[in-house]
Amino acid sequence: QEASRAKSEFIANISHDIRTPLTGIIGLSQILEEKLNNPDDKQSVQWINESGKQLLGLLNGVLEVVSIHKVHEHALQMESFDLYRLMEDIVELERIATKLRQLEIIVNISPSVPRHVVGDRMKIYRILLNLIGNAIKFTDKGYIKIETRLLSLHEHKALIEFHVIDTGIGIPLALQKKVFSRFFKATPSYKGLYLGNGIGLHIVKKYIKL
Repeated sequence: QEASRAKSEFIANISHDIRTPLTGIIGLSQILEEKLNNPDDKQSVQWINESGKQLLGLLNGVLEVVSIHKVHEHALQMESFDLYRLMEDIVELERIATKLRQLEIIVNISPSVPRHVVGDRMKIYRILLNLIGNAIKFTDKGYIKIETRLLSLHEHKALIEFHVIDTGIGIPLALQKKVFSRFFKATPSYKGLYLGNGIGLHIVKKYIKL
């Protein structure tokens, strides 16, 4: 069990570490393709871009499957971290994706929110990354906004609220509860409009409950 847990943690960590530079490769290859005129060069860059997207999809799938089996009480890893820096890291990771889609990304952190907190940094990171990733995927124009505010502070315990807001297509009222179910997708894969495994919001709900 210890070996299995260590393996799962390693896979999750390495997937995160690879995802950051890979997102940069995908974004920069797309920018480069727009600037090239030679058809052979453009084709090569398209292959780089497509290969990167396939690898990113594979990594996300592996990370989500690993994550879903780790959601239990003992999975909480409490540590001291810089909450503001965490927000900056997420925005930086998604910067190229928003730039390519010509979306504005806005971050509003209330001055009352403590900068240094103790909590499960990785799970907060995964929750926000999933929500922001969805917001970008389903928004064709406008903006993505992340708001963070302090609801209460009592005996060194902070209740902090996060909002992820977008100007995207939204979720039909009838599907708003279903989207948190494992493998459920509001837009079926066969329609080919949006990629994904239908597990991101399921993880978000379990992490928030935890």
